[in-house]
Amino acid sequence: MSVPSTEFLNVQVIARASIDPLSGLTNYDVSFVPPAVRARSRDAVVNYQLIWPSTPGMQFVSMTVEPAGQDQFSAASVALDGQVMTFSDANTRALVLEVSILFADPDGVQFLVDPQVINRPPAPR
Repeated sequence: MSVPSTEFLNVQVIARASIDPLSGLTNYDVSFVPPAVRARSRDAVVNYQLIWPSTPGMQFVSMTVEPAGQDQFSAASVALDGQVMTFSDANTRALVLEVSILFADPDGVQFLVDPQVINRPPAPR
């Protein structure tokens, strides 16, 4: 009996802070490549990684998932430098999960961004 290989879903994240010249308030622009994660195999591993040209000092803090009480994702693990966040996805049911990622800017100000993870498990054998 062969064991299927683990699917690694890598998401590149660019998170930039800028100051609005009129209001003086900080704006955050975050983009994900790919824009939505599509898991197609069971027990996938999802990695979000901050890349250049992200604002230096931008970090992942934590993650929450909706719907509440979901049984698909493990707790997220954030690297010590805050540049990578990883979790596993059981991917046993077809559904769309709303992920809220909490970031911190170089000044420690926190903000949320909500990408999607789409689970499409393989057919049972």
